[in-house]
Amino acid sequence: MDAISLLREQLEGAYRFLDWTMEDVTPDQVVWIPTGLANPLGAIYAHALIVLDDTVNHLLKQDAPLFASSWVGRTGISDPLVLVDHGRALAIQVDLPTARKYGRAVYESADAYLVTLKPEMLESTVDLSTIGLGTRTLAFTLNRIILAHLDNMTGEVSCLKGLQGARGYPV
Repeated sequence: MDAISLLREQLEGAYRFLDWTMEDVTPDQVVWIPTGLANPLGAIYAHALIVLDDTVNHLLKQDAPLFASSWVGRTGISDPLVLVDHGRALAIQVDLPTARKYGRAVYESADAYLVTLKPEMLESTVDLSTIGLGTRTLAFTLNRIILAHLDNMTGEVSCLKGLQGARGYPV
């Protein structure tokens, strides 16, 4: 298996695990406000999708993210921002069925991008200085900013479900 095939398999797994973890989330769970400074589940889910969209379509493809182009006003996310502070996170509203459709489109867009890559392109550089990471390789960006981030957000969703008395991960 080459590196691109591996990345595609990992992206599919990360996206599907997030989707499975969200499968039985109720509208009440989406808006539940945890104690402290943790963000609501809906804001975490929205952030996961928006960051995936923005990283692939804006940062890597140098195009408009779906939330600002073909999906504008149709994401199911009231405030599609990449970086959201706690105050704004508390106000984000998420329509789960619509957001899940948007999420599927984002995943498909990301996979379509990965198909265009060649293994040697993974050594090219990406400017991540706007998020404090300087210049990194495309491989780092795909692994940390996309894959690890999706896994991290899935963990946060799972934890927030557990805090509400629901089963976190589906398996």
